[in-house]
Amino acid sequence: MSEVRISGVEQGRRNAKEPPDTSHDTPLMTLFRGYSKALDEKNDKYERIYKTSRDVTVRSKRIIFSLQRIPGLAEDEKGNVLTSAANDLRDVEQTLLKHIAMELRDEDPHQFVNAYTSAIHLAQ
Repeated sequence: MSEVRISGVEQGRRNAKEPPDTSHDTPLMTLFRGYSKALDEKNDKYERIYKTSRDVTVRSKRIIFSLQRIPGLAEDEKGNVLTSAANDLRDVEQTLLKHIAMELRDEDPHQFVNAYTSAIHLAQ
């Protein structure tokens, strides 16, 4: 039988699936891991804010479309639509916009401005 030799590259690929051994990290690697974790957390927060912003946009558009139907409605139905729209808008403000505000607490809001500005413009 012939012996199968594994080259260094193939050995490296095989070990890439295992988590890295951090016991012998250099100070630079430790610093890099800290920066990596901070960037991951910032990106996760950005995605949460962006998703909530999209939800605000969707709900705001639904409210706008319901208000645009008012001219063709009877007088008694207009009041119901207005009340429903006011309640929906209050709900958006108290849940989704509050969620964005809580995510931005103790953060520089300018770092995440692109994630939430479209929702703020629609909700005004």
